[in-house]
Amino acid sequence: MSLSDDDAEYIKGKKVLLVDDVFGAGGTTNALKSLCEKAQAQIVGHALIAVEKGSILPEGLIYLFELPLAE
Repeated sequence: MSLSDDDAEYIKGKKVLLVDDVFGAGGTTNALKSLCEKAQAQIVGHALIAVEKGSILPEGLIYLFELPLAE
């Protein structure tokens, strides 16, 4: 995951909404947050389609449904 210099400059100082498909262990979330911090963007929300049941969720996360554990 990366941002070009132009992309980083574009979001610098702006408010951003993180949007992802599924939250599991938080790797993508942590990478997105890191990129935004480096680009000096303000994260104002984080939305997902689904979270894996039993995941430790960050505060303020918005999601549509929880995925059941695989058997």
